[in-house]
Amino acid sequence: MQKFIIFFKISLIFLLALGLIPIETKANSTNDSDNTVNAQSVANPASISRIDGANLYETSALISSKGWSQADTVIIARGDRFSDALAGVPLAAKYDAPLLLSRNNRLDSFTKNELQRLSPKKVIILGGHLAIEESVENDIRALNIQVERLAGNNMHDTAELIANEVAPNGSEKAFIVTDSRFEDALSIASYAGVNEIPILLTEKDSLPQQTSQALSELDVEKVYALGGDLVISESALSQINVDYERIYGQTRFDTNTKVLNRFNLNSNKAYIATSDRFPDGLSGGALAAKQRADVVLVGDNIHQTTENHLLSKSYRDLFVLGGELAVNSKVYGDLHTILEDPTKTVFRLGDYHSKVIELRNSLADAGYSTSDQPKNYFGPSTRTAVTDFQRDSGITVDGVAGPQTFSTLREAVSNQKTYGYVSVSTTLNVRSGPGTSYSIIDSLSNNTKVEILETTSNDWHKIGYDGKIGYVSAQFVELVIPSDGSLEGKKIILDPGHGGSDPGGIGNGIIEKDLVLDISLKARQILEDAGATVIMTRTDDTYLTLSQRSTLANSSSADIFISVHANLFNGVVQGTETFWHGRYERSRSISLANSIQDSVVEKMGTRYRRVAEGNFHVVRETKIPSTLLEVAFMDHPDDAAKLKQSSYRQRAAEGIYEGVLNYFK
Repeated sequence: MQKFIIFFKISLIFLLALGLIPIETKANSTNDSDNTVNAQSVANPASISRIDGANLYETSALISSKGWSQADTVIIARGDRFSDALAGVPLAAKYDAPLLLSRNNRLDSFTKNELQRLSPKKVIILGGHLAIEESVENDIRALNIQVERLAGNNMHDTAELIANEVAPNGSEKAFIVTDSRFEDALSIASYAGVNEIPILLTEKDSLPQQTSQALSELDVEKVYALGGDLVISESALSQINVDYERIYGQTRFDTNTKVLNRFNLNSNKAYIATSDRFPDGLSGGALAAKQRADVVLVGDNIHQTTENHLLSKSYRDLFVLGGELAVNSKVYGDLHTILEDPTKTVFRLGDYHSKVIELRNSLADAGYSTSDQPKNYFGPSTRTAVTDFQRDSGITVDGVAGPQTFSTLREAVSNQKTYGYVSVSTTLNVRSGPGTSYSIIDSLSNNTKVEILETTSNDWHKIGYDGKIGYVSAQFVELVIPSDGSLEGKKIILDPGHGGSDPGGIGNGIIEKDLVLDISLKARQILEDAGATVIMTRTDDTYLTLSQRSTLANSSSADIFISVHANLFNGVVQGTETFWHGRYERSRSISLANSIQDSVVEKMGTRYRRVAEGNFHVVRETKIPSTLLEVAFMDHPDDAAKLKQSSYRQRAAEGIYEGVLNYFK
């Protein structure tokens, strides 16, 4: 036994010397800079990054550049139609070729540049001349590249031709997917490519003759049909003359994970693709096959089945395909949260983590606002807020949030202090008492942060600032609304009316498009601080058509839609009015309109004009509960005086927030 102990000690010392056994060191808690090994390096959470171009053609080229420095063969498919490309990934894998996308009538500049970089000997175009015109062939040949085309009379023909090219000596197995959707083909694309197994297409209720012929030509012994009977009926499968097995789930995401688990590549890498748009996934499928990686599907949110899959697979690298139109910022942030290191305690610029939400909520409670998206992202505004808080609190200032910052924040929030920011065009007089009859003792510049000690009955704040005490009019102070998570899980669309070339109304020097954008941005901050997810139809001076606004609302899976406007008439009419339309969600839209109207009138002190049905496009064509708010009349002197003041715009924003809050109660 003694010899064994001596041997064990010597072995332990040897392993420690080689660094094969980690030594845990205790962090210095006097400041937040982690000069020791962070827990994240031990837990090794997944690396998550995005491959995102200016459009689908650049994204396709960028995907190609991630996998190929040079390629003898390149596959090209049409970028705005998926039918011919569904079966193309196994072909790309066979030739170790990237799959690039093209416009139907010309070679996109991004695609052309990538071809020149890859210097291929041959390009294979998928689909006939109705899909990709001969002019594209000519553009490619002008680059001294040989062009071949795999094209049948229809998509089933083309899939058959591709299958025979993939497996010229036959294939024991084949995958069959619907010809009407692309998600199931994406789910199996990588595995099919790695193993050079053809992908064939079927109609819902009938097996095409070309697909049946391909199964015979390839001597297929086993068919795997992907998807439930809503996409491939039993009558279609019954026409398969060999053994077949259906693999499906209740949703496209269930099917995706079932396919990945059944045909397991044992990969530590995955590509995240949207289930709503196909182009990024098609090019990504070719790269995934080259790297033996999975393709995981997401929607506007991450389905619970997908989350469980991500947690069970222990992926080391995740690559998100496409920009925010494909995979939105919420999903991108949620991926970081799902795969985060729960032991991480130090956060800095660029981090995504659920504890960053806690950090930002605490900062808001302490009077330090942030605006980074999504909520679990430690972005530039969060770093600024952390830095300001550290400086104001007298702790180490480094813009990094660690144990000391969290502890000091908790202490500050526990004091339940209320803060606000001075909102004036010049300076704000500080008086010795609550009213203009009291003497002026000081003045504060715009955006000065003050502590609200109390609010008097005549709407004056007793404030603390720079170690001093004084009184200011409450209308010139924008309060920091603390987050209580009361709107957690709610998704809200804010639609600032007009924009760009459409200024809206103009009255008393107020331009409607600028006014409603300012109010909407203020409302967004308050709503997000309360836990809501807010989608803005515009965040700058951009013009969107009415149809674009309602289309965004209908594709957003949001809970409510609020369009913000201001009124004009004849200089005599004043007040606030809110409209709804009864085409969709009539009762909920009426409830929302009344709730918003009541709260905005209360906060603004405007005249209550009416809540009524209005035939406005954005509420008529929006299928979720929706309302159009006319905050006040820009050409009425009393209303205009309020609309010109930032403090009243803030009140309008707070009214929208309180209206939303009351609606969901």
